[in-house]
Amino acid sequence: MLFLRASTNPMQRTERKQAGFTNRWQLSHSLDSDLLGSSQAFKAVRHSFSSSLLHIMTAGSMSSLSEDSASELGSLPSLMQEKSMSLPCIVPSEASSSLEQTMPKRRHSWYCDQVIEDIFSYHSKSLTEGMEPEISLECLGIIWELHRPYLIKSNTLAKLFMKAVQEDTSHDLETDRQDRGEPAAQRKREKPWKLPVSPESIIHALGGRRSPTQNKHKKITLSLDIQDNMVTRTGFAIALRNLYCSECVVDMENVLGVLASADVLQIPSLFYHCLNMMKTGISSSTISSFYNIAERYNQERLKEECEHWLAVNLVPKLRSQAYLGQIPEDLLHKVLTSARLFTFSEYHLFKTVLYWIYLKENPTCHILPAHSIILTFFKSFPKASCFLESEVGQKYMPLFRCLRLYGITDARQLEEIENINILPLKWLFRILSCHYQALQAGGDSVLHTDFFTQMVRAGLIVEQNPDYHTQLFSRYGFFFQLKVLKQHSSDFSFFMQRLNPTVPNLPFCINPRSCFCLDEEREVSYEIQVLALEDGIWQEYKTGLLTQTFGLTNKTCKSKVLKAYITTFPIYVTFAFLFPPS
Repeated sequence: MLFLRASTNPMQRTERKQAGFTNRWQLSHSLDSDLLGSSQAFKAVRHSFSSSLLHIMTAGSMSSLSEDSASELGSLPSLMQEKSMSLPCIVPSEASSSLEQTMPKRRHSWYCDQVIEDIFSYHSKSLTEGMEPEISLECLGIIWELHRPYLIKSNTLAKLFMKAVQEDTSHDLETDRQDRGEPAAQRKREKPWKLPVSPESIIHALGGRRSPTQNKHKKITLSLDIQDNMVTRTGFAIALRNLYCSECVVDMENVLGVLASADVLQIPSLFYHCLNMMKTGISSSTISSFYNIAERYNQERLKEECEHWLAVNLVPKLRSQAYLGQIPEDLLHKVLTSARLFTFSEYHLFKTVLYWIYLKENPTCHILPAHSIILTFFKSFPKASCFLESEVGQKYMPLFRCLRLYGITDARQLEEIENINILPLKWLFRILSCHYQALQAGGDSVLHTDFFTQMVRAGLIVEQNPDYHTQLFSRYGFFFQLKVLKQHSSDFSFFMQRLNPTVPNLPFCINPRSCFCLDEEREVSYEIQVLALEDGIWQEYKTGLLTQTFGLTNKTCKSKVLKAYITTFPIYVTFAFLFPPS
């Protein structure tokens, strides 16, 4: 009789494991001939996992991405090293029960230290060829070899060096007197020698001569304890490297660590160079960290740049990205009340706030889900009260007060808002009452008369092509066409015109359930605003507040034309409306 026994060794089955930045199938044991896998595994342990990969599990098993990495690393021919130095970090997993014991405390493996030291020494060696380093700086667990003449750029290192020289000189003088047999009373009566603290004397001491009693080859050891968790080894190495360069050289990837290091080392030129880089490098992934840095170091100019960028890109870019959840609440509240805020419609702005709340309540979400999933999340709360009146949603009430919900007139959108049960019932009643009264009064906004705080916005983005942009806008049965014309290479015209509601199928082009008004004239208060980023500066063009009676003839249906010369793209155009009481 033949017996078949299943293998109980889990390592004998093929599992799907991640090698490097790919996710391909490979054998459980690495082969010596698998050069590609060895290279990718080496890259995997050299580079930390990004925050978005921390909770991604493999398809073959419920182990984390770094599970069994230590055992596999020993089998690679090019990575023979001790197990204690096998991984720079450990990715947490649900199956790990001793995470706190295995997680290293600010410890790096030999290859990380080698790369960090190379960042610093690559530029310093070319300038100090033939010079022996006189100073050893102990900081962040690394000994940095420095040279005297270059310490003057750092106020912190210059002060540490002067203090160390003073203490060393005093110790040498004391030793010489003891050797000469002078009595202790006489040594106490004499004043210790002090170094002058003028800038000229510091420069002379940093690059100058040694004490006669000092050994020619004696190094001075400085110790700097840094408690700032934003100072990284890589950023510190780049900051020290810039001591040897006439011009500041920093990459955007390490700008935060370099700026924090420049602040600790007191290198003003490098600090402000990093600030200028951050002002021009604001993006969806950096807006949150840059704004926090601006608040931490009281940089009002950087805060304003972050606010201006977010006011323009909140709806077009961040609304569909998970980076939206990183925006601080105070910054979002300030942008919602900004006069420069761009949005396609008031409903788009409402959805943006809705997505932001979802990401705040689900911090482990690294990919923004579909709109229907977000609506289901809000529907899952108890129906006894609305979301904003619940214990979870009360803190978000100030954000919804900044929204102009009365600008949402689409019946389908209003039904969606009602179904997710997010707004208080009295808010919904006020919105519907406003619409009913406006329809009965021919479009007059009786409850909203302040244009700059209660206007309704509609926007569009102008890309390089095509040369003609248009968008339809309707409110209380009146239809308008928003137009942007490119006349020459950089000459643009922005205007709007009223459309005749008797045109066949016009209401259905906007909304099949839209109403229409046959009044020949409609008084409208409006403003056209254009924003464009030119040479790193936001340029603003606007018509100012205008009031005009729009008719249906060719002479009365067109608004004032705003002309602007703009050379960059994209261009953000906002049309603001208000129907005053007639």
